[in-house]
Amino acid sequence: MGFRIPILVAIALGFVLARPAEAYLDANTGSLLIQLVVGGVAGLALVGKLMWHRITGIFRSDDTENDDN
Repeated sequence: MGFRIPILVAIALGFVLARPAEAYLDANTGSLLIQLVVGGVAGLALVGKLMWHRITGIFRSDDTENDDN
């Protein structure tokens, strides 16, 4: 709890003392950001699929052992 005030002061000073940035974003930067978002969504979808099969696998009955007859 003792770190709350210094952190708030640092954030406030960051806003007060910040100067305007002279930055340039070209078309390649936008393309890179789009690829980053699409790749992140695809990665999350894959992890979600794998985890969904693991979670639902716990509740499924294992009928493969009884198919030997």
